[in-house]
Amino acid sequence: MESWHRNRLGVGQSALVRTWPPGVRVLNDLSWGLVDTAVLEVASEGRRYVVKAAGGSNTHIGREITAHHSAIGVWARGTRAPRLIHASRAMNILVTEFLEGSLVQGTSAEYEEETYRQAGRLLGECHAQTRHTDAHYEIEATARALSWLDTPHRIEESAAERTRAVLNGYQPRPVSEQGHRMLREALASF
Repeated sequence: MESWHRNRLGVGQSALVRTWPPGVRVLNDLSWGLVDTAVLEVASEGRRYVVKAAGGSNTHIGREITAHHSAIGVWARGTRAPRLIHASRAMNILVTEFLEGSLVQGTSAEYEEETYRQAGRLLGECHAQTRHTDAHYEIEATARALSWLDTPHRIEESAAERTRAVLNGYQPRPVSEQGHRMLREALASF
C-alpha cells in the first residue's frame, strides 16, 4: 500500500514529518534519482514546502542542514533561497519553504550571460559573510607568476613577454580571503 509520501521516506522520517507541517500531502516528487535523496514538494495548511530526506549513509542532507544554519541565511532573508523550517540530522531529513523557480539547464537561460551575472552576485553575497583581507597575497602571486615565466615553459615567447608586461604593470591590491583562495587554485593549475 502506498503511503502519503509515495514510499519515498523511511518509517521514522515519515512519522517525524507528520509532526511538523500538519495535514501534509505530496504535490510533486522532485527527486532526480541520482542518489537516495527524496525531494518532495508538499502542501500543508495552504502553504508549500520541500521535504528532503535520505538514507543514513547519505551525507548530502547533513551538509545542507549545515549550510542552512550558516551560509544560506543571507540568501533566505532576501527570498533568494528557501528558509529552513525543520531539520533532523539524526533522521537525515529537512523541510524548507517552497521557493518558486526552475533549473536553467535545458532552457534558453542556460546560455544567457545575465544568468551567470546573477549567480556571481549571489555567490559574492555568500562569500562576503566571512571575508578576510590579505594585503600581500597579490604581490606574492604576481611575483610567483613572473618567476614561473623565467623557468622553462611551453608558452610562445611573444605571449610570455606580453604576460610579463601585464604583470609588471599591475598594481597589486588587498584581496579577500575568498578571492585569494580562488587565485591560489588558479595558480595551482599551472
